[in-house]
Amino acid sequence: MAVVRRTALLFFPVAILIFSTLYAFYDSDRASLIESLIDKERVIVHQQKKHFTRVFNNIVSDLLVLTGHADFTEMLNDPDEDIERHIHNISQEFLSFVDHKGVYDQLRYINMQGQEIVRIDLNDKNPRIIPEEKLQNKSGRYYFKRTVALEKNQVYISPFDLNVENGSIERPLKPMLRVAIPIIDKFNVRHGIVILNYLGRALLHELKDIAASSAGHPLVLNADGYWLQGLHQSDEWGFMFPDKKERTFQSRFPDEWDHISSQSSGHLITEHGLFTYTTINPLFRGWRSSSGNYRAYLPEAGDINISNYSWKVVSFVAAEKLLADSERLNTPMLILSIILTFVWGMYALIASVAKVQKKHAQRALQEKDRRIHEIVDSAFDGIITINEKGIIDSFNPAASTIFGYTPEEIIGKKINTLTPSPHREMHDSYINHYIETGEAHIIDSPREVEAVRKDGSTFPMSLCVGARDYGDHWMFTGIVRDITERKEMEAELQRMAVTDALTGLYNRGFLNTNLENEYRRATRYHLPLSLIILDIDHFKNVNDSYGHPAGDKVLIHIARELNKQARDSDVVARYGGEEFVLILPQTDGDHGLILAERLRSSIEELEIPVDELELKVTISIGLVSTPATKTESADHFLTIADRALYQAKESGRNRVVLSTE
Repeated sequence: MAVVRRTALLFFPVAILIFSTLYAFYDSDRASLIESLIDKERVIVHQQKKHFTRVFNNIVSDLLVLTGHADFTEMLNDPDEDIERHIHNISQEFLSFVDHKGVYDQLRYINMQGQEIVRIDLNDKNPRIIPEEKLQNKSGRYYFKRTVALEKNQVYISPFDLNVENGSIERPLKPMLRVAIPIIDKFNVRHGIVILNYLGRALLHELKDIAASSAGHPLVLNADGYWLQGLHQSDEWGFMFPDKKERTFQSRFPDEWDHISSQSSGHLITEHGLFTYTTINPLFRGWRSSSGNYRAYLPEAGDINISNYSWKVVSFVAAEKLLADSERLNTPMLILSIILTFVWGMYALIASVAKVQKKHAQRALQEKDRRIHEIVDSAFDGIITINEKGIIDSFNPAASTIFGYTPEEIIGKKINTLTPSPHREMHDSYINHYIETGEAHIIDSPREVEAVRKDGSTFPMSLCVGARDYGDHWMFTGIVRDITERKEMEAELQRMAVTDALTGLYNRGFLNTNLENEYRRATRYHLPLSLIILDIDHFKNVNDSYGHPAGDKVLIHIARELNKQARDSDVVARYGGEEFVLILPQTDGDHGLILAERLRSSIEELEIPVDELELKVTISIGLVSTPATKTESADHFLTIADRALYQAKESGRNRVVLSTE
């Protein structure tokens, strides 16, 4: 034993040093790998920004070339010339230009009355001149009004969005960017505008190509955090679709968005991975041409949303990828550690044999005991030892911090001082039962228990107990940790998982699970069950007239009113957008109708403060009840309620319709 102790004293410090040194090399290499990855991603993002900006410059340059065409100049400055010939020549030049470029969906010259004079459309990569009888008047379109009012050296840039034809989003989706300049002759007389419709999909594909060598996903976001190019195609262009308004970068990475949206460029590493980003804002760039300097048109306050004019290019490397790349040295380092440790272990054994006879066994034992006490006293977790009678023998500083007792106050007292009833009264029997039978509920089995501090307060605690028989006595060692913060965090995460962030009501996921359970219970035990689905009438008008913050305020007030009117047994959830659902357990159709009418009436009387106004809204309600209505499943039950809601809307809104299916 003396040889073993001496070997341990020699072996472990150096072994720890070996492991620490190798770990330092490993950690340094890992940090170097991550830093190298950050540099690479920063270069790629910078290249994407340069390309993005180059595309804008090229579009503006193309506009300047088109408007500087000889026929254009002659037609504007010599009105007596043959206009038809000039228009013909301009049309042919425009046609050749669109065919050559291949990235413009449309090129038009529009006069001051808003009438299209020349229009080239690109259909399936085949440009064609639109005949005169199909040319349209665009005097009412926002881009014409804004461009025609610009000064001579200003360029109009539209938001980056999807193309809309006849009031509907064009399919397949066609990302579009419109750039236009006013046509002003040498006498400062305005003649109209020239506008290019740029096919944004080409730009997004090129950004992906630039990022082909990147370890991450190339992302493009607008200033509101909507995906223009995202992790999943289904999340893209959410601001164009009412049912995708919640699909934003912020909803998935809220903390990261707070940082990225407030900074121009940079990187950050979070639990989700590495984010490298930069900002693109063409509004603050200028263009130089032979005729002078051009600058982008910056909308005035009250004009279109300025945020549409800046974008974020982000490279996202997932945490799993970072971890995989940083662990490539694990196996070599482990093998090297084992070899060095073995060599040192052999040396320590040989040296111990030579020197152990010169050391007194008791001195070595005392030294070892001192080291153990130092480890116990410096441990982060509380360490408590007791004898077979439940008397506390030792109580380390961490245990004192956890329970509030000093070692002098607690050593010598029963361990059940730290446990609440009924375990306090049964603790001695637990110990005796284990010593007699070897059967244990807590021994050698980590678990969570409740404990009592000196001030009488209880708290959750992680407990692991080990037992050892020394022949003439038993010793029990408990390792304890206060897990109050972890429990609170788990509870908060559980609440967030089932709660709608805006209204505080249950979310759709919780609703679906609860509805399935209530439907099965009602079916099995032949209990009545009612379901209410309601929709805010003309809610889009609120958003359009007063803005989305006002719409959010309306949703919050209605959610409060629903909670106020609902019973404790009812489940109130936000189904999506402006739709809400109430599950009414053990409620037949007649009683469900009473509650639905009370909800409708209370919402109608509700006055919602928005700025200096008091908004009033109404709701339409669909109601279904079982077993009065025959249904096949919970989903079918919900579908019937939805059809009743549709009938309420079709029959005039602000009413309740009980399904009779």
